Amino acid sequence: MPAWEAMACSCNDRAWNRGPEDSDRSYVLVNEGAQAHEVVLVKLAPAAKAQDFIPAFESWAVEPPPGRPLGGIVGIERGARGLFSAQFDPGRYALICFFPDTRTGAPHFAQGMTWEFDVR
Repeated sequence: MPAWEAMACSCNDRAWNRGPEDSDRSYVLVNEGAQAHEVVLVKLAPAAKAQDFIPAFESWAVEPPPGRPLGGIVGIERGARGLFSAQFDPGRYALICFFPDTRTGAPHFAQGMTWEFDVR
């Protein structure tokens, strides 16, 4: 197993500024936005996208999500940092923020807070 090393990821109120790279490591998530955020790490099913995964959590959903949640961090306040570790097998992954916007009530993912990446 490779050595774990920390890498910074950051987000603001509309997007991820940097996400994970292709390796096993610890991630320091820095919230540079004005609102609280979360990071949900998901391993996507082949050919799935983050936007395909999200509807599985609606009250009307009948199908399982095309992938599986692997962990993350909930409730990172403005200016705060959080730490999570991940071990990536080859595949497609996403970071998703499900928190609602404090002004509109819309979930942050609807405003662009998803980040997709491949591990080879």
